[in-house]
Amino acid sequence: MAMTLDLLSNGRLTFWRRCGVDRGGVRCRRSGFSQPRARLRECVRALKVLWTASEPELHGRFFHSAGEVRAEAVQKPHPPIVFGGETDAALRRAAALGDGWYGIGHSPQSASPQIEKLRALLAGAGRTGAPFEITVSTGLGYRPGRTCSAMPTPGSTEL
Repeated sequence: MAMTLDLLSNGRLTFWRRCGVDRGGVRCRRSGFSQPRARLRECVRALKVLWTASEPELHGRFFHSAGEVRAEAVQKPHPPIVFGGETDAALRRAAALGDGWYGIGHSPQSASPQIEKLRALLAGAGRTGAPFEITVSTGLGYRPGRTCSAMPTPGSTEL
């Protein structure tokens, strides 16, 4: 479905993920509750293979495919994958696997340390200078006149 949206939007899809765990939702999906973060990491890697490889093969712990599925993206190499989450683990996941991070419920003062952590994690992963979108939400809804210039930390791309 993501590739359909990417196609219909002419390459404007941003794929957003978080790793919050909802036991009720897991029961409904019958996917099990064990190791949701490992599943998420493998899922993101699998999507990147499906979106970029001419003959994708997946031989992971949770996902398997031997070239019978192809989901070519309009955006190259693939739609941006943006992660949400506030924990150190969520920030590490965003820096290691993502093309961006979405912070929710921040003031300029609370966003600054998170952005600094992300910059350090990106540098540690050898991704300094790589495209990485940082979006910060106040959690208060849209307020006209607020722009990124209101954020004291360089690097936030949207408020």
